[in-house]
Amino acid sequence: MNRKVADETRVRRRASLRSDAYGIGGFFEAIMAMVIVTSGLLLLTLSLTLLSVDDGEGSEDLDHRCESTLNSILDDPAWSRGSMMLDHRDLARVDWTSFMGEGGAKVILTYPDGTTEVLHQQGKVNDGERSCRSAPVNIYFHQADVRAALITVWVWA
Repeated sequence: MNRKVADETRVRRRASLRSDAYGIGGFFEAIMAMVIVTSGLLLLTLSLTLLSVDDGEGSEDLDHRCESTLNSILDDPAWSRGSMMLDHRDLARVDWTSFMGEGGAKVILTYPDGTTEVLHQQGKVNDGERSCRSAPVNIYFHQADVRAALITVWVWA
């Protein structure tokens, strides 16, 4: 007789664990939802912590150096042929080392067809702070050949 009562009790317990038609699953459904939500919040918090960048004083100096270098290139009358137009022959002859000063730097021209031309690079890119500025320009090759480009200046410490 005790065995029959134990079997009935076991059947009743299994029936209570199955989900019901009304969507009320009880504790086991709620704990799974809490695990998923907690995991998502943990991943979000962890990724924001790892991606946060220390915006110290050095980055402001790099930003200012990068901005002034780009403005100097665009405004220099030695290779500028007007507003936002640069002469390619003059850009190729520039003494970039004396123009850029100390520290790592790279000046790149990117054309709409995807080709890239490195005008100057000094120093190796390290894992430290970097700053970048770009501006659209027209590159004058000769009177019948003026091309659109994007000039980009990278600087690093």
